[in-house]
Amino acid sequence: MGKKILSLAVAAVCLCGAVAIPAFVPDDGTPTAVAETPQGQEAIFLQSVTLTKPNGNDYVFTYHFDKEVSKTAASLDGKKSFFTVGGKALTEISGATLSYSDNKNEITATVPASSGAVKEGETTRVTVLGGFISETDRVTTVRYIYDFNNPGQGERIYRSDNMDDYEEVTVTSISVPSGESQNGCIYIYFSDVVTPKKYQDLQWTKTWLRSAYGEGTKLSLYSDSVLDLLYNYQVFDPYWENSLSHLLLFGCEDYNGLKAFPTNTGGIDMTPKMTVDGVELFSVRQFQESVAENGTKYIDKAGQTQSFNGQQCFAVQVHFDQNWIQFILKGDSSNDTQLSKVLDADGKEIPGVTSFHENLRPESFKQKMAIGVRKGLLMPNGKMVKQDFIFTYDYMKKQWSIAGEAKGETREDETLSNQEGYTDAELAQIEKNKA
Repeated sequence: MGKKILSLAVAAVCLCGAVAIPAFVPDDGTPTAVAETPQGQEAIFLQSVTLTKPNGNDYVFTYHFDKEVSKTAASLDGKKSFFTVGGKALTEISGATLSYSDNKNEITATVPASSGAVKEGETTRVTVLGGFISETDRVTTVRYIYDFNNPGQGERIYRSDNMDDYEEVTVTSISVPSGESQNGCIYIYFSDVVTPKKYQDLQWTKTWLRSAYGEGTKLSLYSDSVLDLLYNYQVFDPYWENSLSHLLLFGCEDYNGLKAFPTNTGGIDMTPKMTVDGVELFSVRQFQESVAENGTKYIDKAGQTQSFNGQQCFAVQVHFDQNWIQFILKGDSSNDTQLSKVLDADGKEIPGVTSFHENLRPESFKQKMAIGVRKGLLMPNGKMVKQDFIFTYDYMKKQWSIAGEAKGETREDETLSNQEGYTDAELAQIEKNKA
């Protein structure tokens, strides 16, 4: 595909090194997201961790995997750095041991009580890092986190509160806004691939996605395990404050919907999340809110009143694929051709209104716009945005720039962000295959 010409700030966003956490996989071992690692090794999945205290001197952690990890019971001293207790690797805990068990699906770690690494009555965090390769040449593909307050079964923690647990991904560019049917479409490109496969409509709740796209539905885009996993990691769903519903922002000067129906019916705060260059930015969660019509009535050409049952629902769509997010603003109603006039709450005609206002797409893209991607946004493949990226749009130049920075010179973006994740060699091969 051709390169896009975009304006970026002269001070380019730098990439920082971090711990790599590969794509999410179900705990039960089903190969929904990852069948094998890039190195060709089969993945293993940690299903549970149990803490016992068989005597007064030691704590014993038992790690149970979905497949065999050993051929015989043996020491694992050379792998202790992949297992942590209380924030310390087993290599840092005096007297700690790690070994395969008689049960070939299990590994056991023994931690002396005298080490102080385990504190009963307080939370002790235990982790198994991604990249641990077992004696059976199988590998862990994510960082597993379990919390213990007392002996027994550990509580699986999906979303880590430590950003260093995730590899960083940054926003590299934003596409020039374009129309798709009556909708408006913007692409947000990232410095690396952000999803193991295409995910559609992640702006909705898990319940809605399961009913619309889940197992047994006509489209059947999502398995139950994948939906549960993305939900548990707080990638999506308005319930989680760290999800894209709250951390993906958009703003423009002209909102048909927000101007026509400024009060919401769902009880959420509709205050803009920020104002940049005079443009108010709202979250995806706010865009999905139902709002009162304030008595506005729409009269179609047959003279009939269309009231939409007293409320409207703003609408955006968020799709993930390769190294980009496709952000779509719902366009004007297809029923607009049937509109005759609009009446206010007093029954007086409102002049100049020609839409049912079921939309968020601006009347025109010839206006100021802004996009925000906030830090903490976790991608479907486990990479995280670790700093805020706020861009503003100059519609005269059709260019996006980093907010608050001096406008840089227009240059050609040579990153993979505008090559849909393909390298130059791969693109050349694709073109050759087309010939």
